[in-house]
This record gives sequence, C-alpha cells and structure tokens, in this order.
Amino acid sequence: MVWENRLRVISSILIFLWVYASLSKLLNFEQNRSQMLEQVFPVAISEILSWAVPLAELGTADYSSFQKPDCWA
Repeated sequence: MVWENRLRVISSILIFLWVYASLSKLLNFEQNRSQMLEQVFPVAISEILSWAVPLAELGTADYSSFQKPDCWA
C-alpha cells in the first residue's frame, strides 16, 4: 500500500511538471520558437520541434494520467 502511494505521488509530480513545461512553452511560443531557432538544428527542423516538443509533453502527461503501472495491478 505504501508503495502504491509513493508511485501515485511520483506520477502526479511528473504529470504536473510535463503539463507546466508544455504550457509555459506554448504560452510563450515566440520566445520558445526563437530559442529553438538558435539551436544547431536546421531551421525547418527547429520550426517543427518548436511545436512538436510541447505537444509531445502534453501527450506524455495525458498518457501517463490514464495508464496504470503494472505493479499496481
């Protein structure tokens, strides 16, 4: 029982961090985009990644919030 509670707390913290990180990137999109364009990637890849990274973070948080780890079964 204690192990399940610890996993739930850890999962909740990670979900919160992923949502916070992705929303901060989307709300400050121009800053995120300009910082992504300064990376070593080609411009086309940076443009794609400026949208793909926050959306992947939201997808990860969404998937994690509905999945139950095997050890909880």
